[in-house]
Formats: sequence, C-alpha cells, structure tokens
Amino acid sequence: MMATKGTELRNELQAILAQLDTHARELRKPDAEMVAVRNDDVAKLLEIVAERRQLGNETRSRQLRVRRHASKVRRAEERRHGAGVVGHGRKEYIERAAASKRHEPKAVHALTKERTMALTIQSSAFNQGSSIPRRCTCDDKDLSPPLRWSGAPDETRSFALIVDDPDAPDPAAPKRVYVHWVLYDLPTSVTSIEEDGEGRAVTAGARQGKNDWSRTGYGGPCPPIGRHRYFFKLYALDTMLGDLGAPTKKDLEKAMQGHILATAEVMGTYQRGEG
Repeated sequence: MMATKGTELRNELQAILAQLDTHARELRKPDAEMVAVRNDDVAKLLEIVAERRQLGNETRSRQLRVRRHASKVRRAEERRHGAGVVGHGRKEYIERAAASKRHEPKAVHALTKERTMALTIQSSAFNQGSSIPRRCTCDDKDLSPPLRWSGAPDETRSFALIVDDPDAPDPAAPKRVYVHWVLYDLPTSVTSIEEDGEGRAVTAGARQGKNDWSRTGYGGPCPPIGRHRYFFKLYALDTMLGDLGAPTKKDLEKAMQGHILATAEVMGTYQRGEG
C-alpha cells in the first residue's frame, strides 16, 4: 500500500515538473524573438554607418584631388611670374579647372573670357624692374617710353593700356594708386608704340583716357619721395570699346569687364634726382 502511494506521488511530481518545464520554455520564447529583432536593427544601423563612411571617404578624396590640382596651378603661375614680363590668366584658369572638376557648380557661371595666353609686353628703354630713363619723366622731356608686345590671342579685336603707380605718395606709406596713362581701342595692327609715339597711336585709331593730372595722354614718373614702381599693363580685348569720351582708369576697367582675353605687364622704377 505504501509502495503504491509512493509511485503515485512520484508520478504527480514528474507531471508537475514537466508542466513547469513547458511554462519555462514558453516564457523564454518571446525573449529569443526580441533578441532576433534587436540583432536585425543593429545590422541595419551598421549598414547605414558603413554607407556614410564610404560617402565621407569619397568626398575627402575629391577634395584632396581638387586641392592638389589648385596647388599645381598656383606653382605654375608662380614660375611664370618669376620670368620677368608677366602673362596673366590665373583667375580664369583656376575657374575652368574648378568647373571641370564640378566641385563648385557656380564656377561655370563665373567663367570669364580670359584665357591663359603668352601675351607679353616689353620696353627697349628699360628692363623689367629697372629704372625708367630720365627723358621719360617729369624731370626731363616727359616722353612716353617705347613699348612692344606680342602673343595676343587670335580673337583679339583691340588693345588697351593703363600705366599706374601703386606707391603714391610715399613707397614707405602708400595711400593711393596714381594713374599716368589711359589708352584704349588700339587696333590689332598696332603692336608697338615708339618713344613719344602716342600721337601716332591715336592717328592709327587709338583713343586717350584721362590720367590723375586730369588731362589726356601720358604723364611720366614724378615721385615726390622715394623710388616708385610704374606698371605698364596691356589688355587684349575681344571687341572695340568705341568712344567712351575721356574715361578714367576706373571707367575703362568697367567697360572692359567681360571682354578681356589676356593681359600682360612690364614694370619700371624711378626716383627723383637720377641722371
């Protein structure tokens, strides 16, 4: 009798344990499902992070290529400036490179007609950076110096010339740019101006602007103190500007906007009292 009761008790206990085990498995099941969901979310987040990281790497790579290209352009321009008589076009060259790389879409709209050309200008009266002869200054006959240029673009329709002094009144403390000569609408058949030849240039079709003495024509160096620099700047234009009256330097620069194909300059110096 006791053996039978023991067997029944054991069977009941085993049944209870089986039920508890079933309940435990049921309780664990939602946790497993939640873990699966969380793992799936983590995988998606990691995928998004990887995509953004790849995009950032590509952006940095493009920026690095642009910087390297701009550096090459800058070094090339510095080498060209070191040659003496300077041919310009750096602004447009960089803008074109930027537009081709598409790192700045607005560069396409900012692109001007300027081009990197081998336009050069020189004077037989003085070398780049050397002293301008006394006869070309207010201390003597005040003759315009001889000038000659070459290398204009094929599309050139006229030339303009501006001569100015950025060291006025004192090179140690400059306060203004003093304009000495404004000449424009030089026809392409004219590639030089002889000494004191501004009259012949006008006869050939050129027009005179107003200098800072409020008169037309050339006014030579006449520095009140120290050694000043005088820049003879030549512009190749894609058009004839027509009669502007007697334009100042500022007026002429405004009229030339959008028409400059290439520029070049030569610089001379002068100090009062030189022989």
